[in-house]
Amino acid sequence: MSWFKGADKEFVKAIQKGIGARVDGYFGEQSLFETALMFHELGIIELELPLATKMYSGYLMYARKDQVHFDYSRLKRSCGDHKFSANGTFFNRGTNKLVSIVVNNSEIYHDEGSKVWRDKAEGTIYMTEDKKIHWHRLFNIDQVENVEWAISGCSLHDFHPNWEGFYGKFDDILRYTWHTVFGITENDHVVLFTKKCSGKDLVDDVKNQLKLKYAVLLDGGSMGACNSPKFSINKYQNQNNIVYLE
Repeated sequence: MSWFKGADKEFVKAIQKGIGARVDGYFGEQSLFETALMFHELGIIELELPLATKMYSGYLMYARKDQVHFDYSRLKRSCGDHKFSANGTFFNRGTNKLVSIVVNNSEIYHDEGSKVWRDKAEGTIYMTEDKKIHWHRLFNIDQVENVEWAISGCSLHDFHPNWEGFYGKFDDILRYTWHTVFGITENDHVVLFTKKCSGKDLVDDVKNQLKLKYAVLLDGGSMGACNSPKFSINKYQNQNNIVYLE
């Protein structure tokens, strides 16, 4: 949607360029969201987080780093049980147990990456007790100390899936389906982004659209889901684990 015509579009394009939005001369929901975020980060306005919006043909939630939680639901709960949520990371469908790293409120739900048996470390985003955000490829969460929360998956901002063991039959995680990204912005806010696309399409979104500092691809396929007051995808599908923001 655009409320501007002719020369006025040049002003819109200038604003979009200034806030890092897509420069197309159309000022709709996406440009409005990005403008509000910029004003929030500059301290001009105060937004109540988490927020949700549709953008870049996907579904995005935005929150503070202290609003990250994980529900190890073991297929007993769905994203619909949380106001702002998305499917979590990799698990074994046969045993219904986590296979990737998850730490919630300093409690370790699972300590190893999913491909340690291949001698591969997994991309892990984590926050330490000093409230600093980190990303490293880890074999085990015990390699770092004082972790408040953590989640691992296939790294997208530094995309080398072979380095993390996602090759052979395991490269199916990059197929065209519903995917969820857990990411960190340059100012250390948290993004959940759910979109139906290929994994390589998400690499482009992470680098050129969302411009995330760190990002990992979580489990998807038939389990891909998200929920917010503004949108929902597969919200009633029970999940092994759920990322929720509050």
